[in-house]
Amino acid sequence: MLLDLFIQGGPIMWPLLLTSLVALTIVIERSAFIVREHRHRAPATVSAMLEAVEHGEPDRAVTLGQNSSD
Repeated sequence: MLLDLFIQGGPIMWPLLLTSLVALTIVIERSAFIVREHRHRAPATVSAMLEAVEHGEPDRAVTLGQNSSD
């Protein structure tokens, strides 16, 4: 049934199929990237860096940042 619809669509179906596959690949890759990055986050370090900047201590923020992977 689905193959019949694809064939009835004519030649325009091939570019649509290709772009759909590319879009799906991008969505999967970006989702994997976001999950991977979320696992490596250190929110406490980022908060400490932001607090240091808010209190006018940029050198301390830089020092904290050098020890972080964020």
